[in-house]
Amino acid sequence: MMPGVQIADLAGGALWGATAILGALVGRHRTGVGAHLDISMTEGALALLSAELGNLDCGLRATRGTARLNGGFACYGIYRTKDDRYLAVGALEPKFWVALNQGVGRPPDIAELLSPPAGQTRIRAELAAIFASRTAAEWTQILAEHDCCVELVTELHELPDHPLHRAREVFFTVDGGAGVGPVQQVRTPLGTPRAPRPPPRHGEHTREVLAEYGFTDADIAAVA
Repeated sequence: MMPGVQIADLAGGALWGATAILGALVGRHRTGVGAHLDISMTEGALALLSAELGNLDCGLRATRGTARLNGGFACYGIYRTKDDRYLAVGALEPKFWVALNQGVGRPPDIAELLSPPAGQTRIRAELAAIFASRTAAEWTQILAEHDCCVELVTELHELPDHPLHRAREVFFTVDGGAGVGPVQQVRTPLGTPRAPRPPPRHGEHTREVLAEYGFTDADIAAVA
């Protein structure tokens, strides 16, 4: 599926750009010398493939749908529930694989993690049948007792009410003013303090800005 997120723009460009700026600021503080930053979104996106690129040195080629993280391994994938919701399974490590199988009532076998393709297909089919036997709510309750790296695939509108997001106060609202009402916001992962108000509307601070530039009240009244 298409990821639905502009990965190269956000992770390949913006995040690496911010990282480079922070590094340059540290360098300027230490040496007094500035820096020219050349950030390539292509190279930034390639950096996200570091694990797979490293596998090339071992002679491994990540064919679509057959590599460990793109659908080839039963322990790492998406499974449909009885009520047509989905569970994301990421039980890559042996302890998580054991916990997952204990949670779903399947005999745990660590060796299955490295089963050949035919074995992975069989295991995936078994897990698919098991997950399809209960609703998402039932599995969420059952697997909450097991540390097995399984989470419900949450819809966007469900995010604000997720227990983790509520506990960490990820979502909040600001006053949008008359005719707008509350405007939902999401804080950055860095925990940036909440904005006291939304961005200004067009022309909202025209008088203040012009006054700062030295315009008189009469001048402002003539143009504002």
